[in-house]
Amino acid sequence: TSPAKLEYKLFFSLYIVCVKFGILNILLGVIVSFVSSMQAWEEKFDNTLESENMQTAISNFRDVLLVNSKDNNTISYRSFAKILAGDGAHFPKQLGLETASMLSLFKLVDANASGSDCRSVERLVCGLMEIKQNPSHFHTVSLMYESQKIIGRINRLSRDLDRQFSRLVMDRQEDAAF
Repeated sequence: TSPAKLEYKLFFSLYIVCVKFGILNILLGVIVSFVSSMQAWEEKFDNTLESENMQTAISNFRDVLLVNSKDNNTISYRSFAKILAGDGAHFPKQLGLETASMLSLFKLVDANASGSDCRSVERLVCGLMEIKQNPSHFHTVSLMYESQKIIGRINRLSRDLDRQFSRLVMDRQEDAAF
């Protein structure tokens, strides 16, 4: 064997090894790509299924609320709480919410409206969907509601103090007149 043949054999062996690694890399790339696309498809399917389950749960909850609502499709806080404690006790879990959050939602919906204890079923359902899509919005609205309650109490206290002060001034003027 001449040294040139040995160089060719070494070069050819090295060439074969490199080609094998190249082919194996290409095959590995195809397999990884296929697995990645299957995983993405499965995640999309899971998200679609979860979304459908959520829509079904919200629709079923809406139906229960409508069955227990008044003629004008409104429901009182008492009836709402009764539903969540009774026939509808499974809905908070299905919707991924706590019962307390749902009761708070009831108080937040139309909080500044007529002052009535009743809320529209449609507004409640829209509020539920809003909470599921953007939970931080619920916290912001909760804070706004609480601050409005505090401002209302401060205004009532201010009016009471004004009345009391006016009464004291009038009593003082009457005493000064004698």
